[in-house]
Amino acid sequence: MTFVSRSEPPQAPVATSDAELFRRAATGDRAAFGLIYDRHVHTVYRYALSLLRAVPEAEDLTQDVFITAWKSAGKVRLVDASALPWLLVTTRRSGANRSRELQKRAALPDSAADRLVDERLSPEDAAEREELRSAITAAVASLSEVDQHLYMLCIDHGMSYADAAKQLGVTHGVVRNRLSRLRTTLQIALAPTRGEP
Repeated sequence: MTFVSRSEPPQAPVATSDAELFRRAATGDRAAFGLIYDRHVHTVYRYALSLLRAVPEAEDLTQDVFITAWKSAGKVRLVDASALPWLLVTTRRSGANRSRELQKRAALPDSAADRLVDERLSPEDAAEREELRSAITAAVASLSEVDQHLYMLCIDHGMSYADAAKQLGVTHGVVRNRLSRLRTTLQIALAPTRGEP
């Protein structure tokens, strides 16, 4: 799990309550909000991961919760001067919404989900998208069985390198190196489709 580190050092004293930090964040004090983030990001992330059970989704949800907190800083009413209950309730609500959205998407047959996206595209863009999709399918089919499995785990399903390594019984470094070569191979194979020489 990697979260964006702040480039500015915190300006507020560490002993400041979350309520005070939220009041300051409401006036645009990024350092104050940064302290809230630093205090609670790992707890929010772990809770998001327990709800969604997928690292990329949990990371996105964590980011969304803190964006909501930043935008709502002036309106937030904290219980016992701690931001954590508010952050966790926001995580639960946003996570439930995201989970319903993912379930709806998963319930649609691939072609129906693709049609929903493709209806918003011009006919030319839809044709290009279908051509690219076919080229990707063909390029992945030409990979070794191990590389196809890595593509499915890490690229299609967003599994972490560490989890893919465990599942395949190899080291993290092997997964990283094979995926690097796999991406290069796919970029070369797909270059003509994207209009590159």
